Amino acid sequence: MSFKFCILGPVRVWRSGLELTAGSPQQKAILTLLLLHRGRYIPSDALIEKVWGANPPASANSTVRVYISRLRKLLAGTSGRSAIHSDHSGGYSLELDPADEFDLVTLDNFLDEALHAREAGDPSRAARLLSEALSIWQSPSLGGARGAFVDAERRRLEDLRIDTREKHVELHIDLGNCARVLPELEELVRIAPFNERLRALQMLALYRSAQQADALAVYRDLRHLLRAELGIEPNHTLQDLNQRILEADPALMGTNTQLAPKPTLRLAESRESGVENPPARPARTPSCSAVKGIRSRLSTGFRENLRRSFVGRAPERASFSSALNDGPTKVLFFHGPRGIGKSTLLRYLADEAEQRGRNVAYADARMVKASGFAFFDFLRAARDDPNSVVLIDNFEQCQEFESRLHEELLPEFADGAIIVLAGHNPPSMRWQTDTWWTGLLEVHRLRDLSDSETREFLSARGCPRRHLSDIVSLVGGNPLGLALAAADRRNAQSFAGEEWKPKQGFVHELLMALVDATLTPEQERTLQVCAQAHVTTPALLRTVLNGSDSSALFAWLCSQPYTAITDDGVRPYGIARRLINADLRARDPEYYREISNMVRSYGSGYVQVRSLEKAAGT
Repeated sequence: MSFKFCILGPVRVWRSGLELTAGSPQQKAILTLLLLHRGRYIPSDALIEKVWGANPPASANSTVRVYISRLRKLLAGTSGRSAIHSDHSGGYSLELDPADEFDLVTLDNFLDEALHAREAGDPSRAARLLSEALSIWQSPSLGGARGAFVDAERRRLEDLRIDTREKHVELHIDLGNCARVLPELEELVRIAPFNERLRALQMLALYRSAQQADALAVYRDLRHLLRAELGIEPNHTLQDLNQRILEADPALMGTNTQLAPKPTLRLAESRESGVENPPARPARTPSCSAVKGIRSRLSTGFRENLRRSFVGRAPERASFSSALNDGPTKVLFFHGPRGIGKSTLLRYLADEAEQRGRNVAYADARMVKASGFAFFDFLRAARDDPNSVVLIDNFEQCQEFESRLHEELLPEFADGAIIVLAGHNPPSMRWQTDTWWTGLLEVHRLRDLSDSETREFLSARGCPRRHLSDIVSLVGGNPLGLALAAADRRNAQSFAGEEWKPKQGFVHELLMALVDATLTPEQERTLQVCAQAHVTTPALLRTVLNGSDSSALFAWLCSQPYTAITDDGVRPYGIARRLINADLRARDPEYYREISNMVRSYGSGYVQVRSLEKAAGT
C-alpha cells in the first residue's frame, strides 16, 4: 500500500490509487506543513504560528491535536501504523516510504534530470523533461488550504513555476524554436514585468525571428517602466544586448542564450520554501559538489602565486589558525567594503585548511542566493563532519537565510567544524547578544593594508618604488585598488616616466567596482556631496540636494559598506572619498566646483551657528 500527495494544485491525498478526503482547509494546511518538513519534527507551537499567525485562538492547541489525530487515521497503513509520528516534546513529523509519491519531490527529480541533460549537451531531452515538470502543476498551488503561511508559500511555488518556464523557453531558443516561444514569453512578461532576464530572452527571440525593431521596442518599454516606477536603468546585460541588436551583431544569431556571464544554478534550486525546514530530496544524498560555485583544490601554480602575493591580515589568519586547533564549532565573520580583500582572504584560508588536511567546502553566495534548497543542502553536506571547513563568500547575497543559520543550522555543526562567512555588512546584533554564541563567534572588520603592507603588496606585483607614492595617493591601502593600479602600470605603453598616470577611464572603472554601477542620479549626487564634506548630515543633504528626498538618501548612505557612521554624521572611507572626487573632477570640473562651493557655504554657516550656540551655552 502506498500514498500519493499533491500540493501543486489542490491539496489531495490518495491511498493505493483511491483518493481520500484531506479534511478542512486548516487540516490541509497542517498536512502541507508536515509534507514540506518531510522527516523532520515540527513543534506544536510552530504549527500553530504557521496556521494562525501571531494571534492564534485560545483553542489552537486542542484544534491541532484534533487535526493530527484525524491525519494519523487518514495515513494509517494496513498494520495500523501511521505515517505521522510525534516526539516527547510535542512535535510532529510525516515519514514517507520509498513507494510513496509527493508531487514536489517528483518535480525536483524532473528538474534535476533536465539540468544533467543540458550539462551533458542534450538540450532536446532537457526541454522534454521541463515540459514534464511543468505538466505537474494543475492549478494554483495549495488549493483548498488555509493558513497564515499559505499565501507566501503559494507565491514561492509560483515563482518556481515562472523560473521553470523561463528555463524551458531558454532551451527552446537554444534549439532554434524562437517563434514558437514568443507567445509564452509575452505572457511571462505580463506576469513578471520587472524580470530583466525574461526581457532579455524576449529580445533575443524576437531578434532571431527577424523582428529587430520589436526587440528594440521591448528594451525601450522596459527602460521607461524601470525609470518611471523604480528610478533605475536596465541592467548592463540588457544595455549591452540592446547595443548589439542596434549593431546587428552576428554573434547574437548563435545557438546559446548566455548573453553575459551569470551564475549557473541547479534548475531544482530556484525555490526557497517558506517553511523553516525545506524538504529533503530522496533521490540523492546531498554533497558539497551539488552546488555550483564551490572551489576545487588549487593547482600547484595557482597555490604558489596565491601564497607569494598574499599580504597582511595577520589577526584574521591567527584567528583562523587558532580555530583549526580548537575543539568547539567556530564561526568567523569577516566584513568590509568592496575591494577590501574578503574573497582573497577566504581563498587563502581555504588553501591553508586543505594543507592541514581539512575537508573544505567553498561557496560564492551569489551562486546560491535564489535557492534555499541549494544553500541548505550545501551546509547539510558538511554539517556532521568535524573535519569540515565551510567558507561562504558574498554572504550579504543570502542574508534572508541569516536567521535560520544563526538559530538552527550552524549550531547543529559537529564539534571541530569551522564556518567562515564574509560579506559587506557585519552580522546582525542577535549574533552578538545571544548568550549561547558567546565565545563561538568572532567578528573581524577588514581594514585597508598598512603602509608597510601596501609597499609589500605593490612590490610583489612588480611596481617600481618610484611609482608607489602616486598609486597610494589615489587608492590608499585598498587591495583591489592597488591590484588594479599595479595592473594598469604594467599594461602602460611606457614605464620610462617617473610618475604613474592611470589610463583614461581608470578612476571611473575602479569607482564603479568599489561602489555600485547601478546608482540612481540622486544617489550618485549624494555620494559626490558626501565626498566633499567633512561629515554628511541630513541637514547638509537637504540644503545641497534641494528638492530631493534627503531623508531617504541619508538612510541609503548610512547603509553603504564604504561609509562609516560617526556621532557627527556619515563619512566615506578614504578610497571612496578620493575616487569620487577624482572621477568628478575629471568628468565635470565645473560641477565639481559647484558642489564644492555649496558644501563650503553650508559648512561655514554651520560653524557660525555652532559658535553662537556655544556662546549662549546651548
